[in-house]
Amino acid sequence: MRSEAKAVVVLPPAAAKRLIARGVAALPQLRRALEQGLVVVTLGTTNAYVAEELTGKSVDPTSHCAGYVGRTLSVVPAARRGRELVLDRGRPVELSPEEVLARLKAGDVIIKGANVLDPDGVCGVFMASGTGGTVGRYAAAALARGVEIVIPISKIKSIHRRVVDLAREL
Repeated sequence: MRSEAKAVVVLPPAAAKRLIARGVAALPQLRRALEQGLVVVTLGTTNAYVAEELTGKSVDPTSHCAGYVGRTLSVVPAARRGRELVLDRGRPVELSPEEVLARLKAGDVIIKGANVLDPDGVCGVFMASGTGGTVGRYAAAALARGVEIVIPISKIKSIHRRVVDLAREL
């Protein structure tokens, strides 16, 4: 009888986020968008590592987020909050959210983090904004225009209930 070796690898959160970011940066659709279109890296701690991988520049994860989940749900004050990274054919550009929305087209990629991952692989995002935050800003345009949304998330954010059920309760 043949025995198979098994291993469990446990990484600190920062190392896990770095590994996820490297995987995201290597995605073929992201590589194409970096050559031919727009890539939008929204705020989020994992996305800070994605931004570093794409630009080669250091990004502070504590300011590259709109909020965080600790002992409570917290919002990062706007004055301390970083900006979304927008790359046009691989080069950083300063565009307002309205300008980004006007330019998004099929083949572009939005990197959007999430707070939870349910057993069905559905991601959930806490929304502190009355207008839906980044989800409210980009989801409809992305779906209508064929823009791909990539959600880098770790299994550490797994929950044991369905996101749809939890959303109804909140």
